[in-house]
Amino acid sequence: MSRRTVVLGSAVAAVALSVGTVLLGAGLLSGGHDQDQTLPLPDDRLKPTAVLPTGDGPLFTGGPAPSPRTSSRGERGASASSADASSTPRSVAARPADPPTSDAPRTPAPAPVLSRGDDGAEVLELQLRLKQEQTYAPKADGVYDTDVQSAVARYQRIHNVSGDPTGAYGQNTRGVLESRTTEP
Repeated sequence: MSRRTVVLGSAVAAVALSVGTVLLGAGLLSGGHDQDQTLPLPDDRLKPTAVLPTGDGPLFTGGPAPSPRTSSRGERGASASSADASSTPRSVAARPADPPTSDAPRTPAPAPVLSRGDDGAEVLELQLRLKQEQTYAPKADGVYDTDVQSAVARYQRIHNVSGDPTGAYGQNTRGVLESRTTEP
């Protein structure tokens, strides 16, 4: 036999051994349907949260080491019946999964009610929208003062807005004003 034949034969054997190991590890060469198998959860609501041992340290502490189990087919070290598996202590906990996400847009949180004493970008937008409706004449400065309060009250009267305190920029007033104006 030539050296080339021996090397080629060894390479083929190594590849076959690797493929067989992978197939056994994946359970594709299990040989039957009588052994325990894990089934997927129907709606994926429970997910394991515990970390299983990696073999780096002792599996059990404070007691004698367990003897290797023998499966119903006589294999040592394999999982036996489900009754055997349930008697093995485990610390695997499950928790509910996060609710499924939806492609539907989420309803935004309601905008804050603005009233005298408030200031900032929301108030500035309100002033600019009131200017579009010719209900507010002073300079838009982002401060909800008595001029803004009076303009909002006037707008509520003109457009028959109810449900918000007079002079306060609540959900009802905001809805009417935003439907009649463009974002500044």
